[in-house]
Amino acid sequence: MRIKIKDRVILAILSGTISAAIANTFGYLTKWIYAPTVIMPEVAAELFVNSSQIHTLLGIIFGNTLSLIVGGIHAAAYIFTLDFTGWRYLWWKSFAVTSTGWLLGVGLAFKALGIAEGSQNLILPSILFYGAHLVYLTTSAFIISKYGVPREQLEEEANATKNNSDGTVIARKRLFENIEQVKEEIQKVKEQITDVAEPKRKRRIKFSLWKK
Repeated sequence: MRIKIKDRVILAILSGTISAAIANTFGYLTKWIYAPTVIMPEVAAELFVNSSQIHTLLGIIFGNTLSLIVGGIHAAAYIFTLDFTGWRYLWWKSFAVTSTGWLLGVGLAFKALGIAEGSQNLILPSILFYGAHLVYLTTSAFIISKYGVPREQLEEEANATKNNSDGTVIARKRLFENIEQVKEEIQKVKEQITDVAEPKRKRRIKFSLWKK
């Protein structure tokens, strides 16, 4: 049985954190090959602490935790976009949402906040950083397409549940109406039996008096 996740918050958390973890692994791999590479855990940590702290054990844990949170936020924006525009072309929409986040982050926020200054004069670190985003967006699109439930399907299930509930209420109402009708019919029959039996009783009384 395939697992389906209807809750949007849970879906965003799971898809976002898993995708961010895989993208971070890709980032660490590229950084091992090419040291100036920009990776999300480092820039996320640098938003809060001095750059000298991000390569410590605590800084690495802190940075990765923050990057998972950012991944969840990206996934939430992606799911909102799907619900708003429809669950078609999932990869392209993930590409649009994640690329927009990369553009705003690298192009605006990094420069405005002075993050990853040592890599800003080199083009390859930015390209590799975008490569990590490609890994993220592809993974999140796959997870959400596999385990997510489109909004249209949720609405259909909600309408079906409502219709079943309304049908049950109507059926109960009709049952009670039928019971009341049966009661009325029984009462009428009782009244007719009483009307028929009453004259016979009166004749017996008269006959008894006459005999005496």
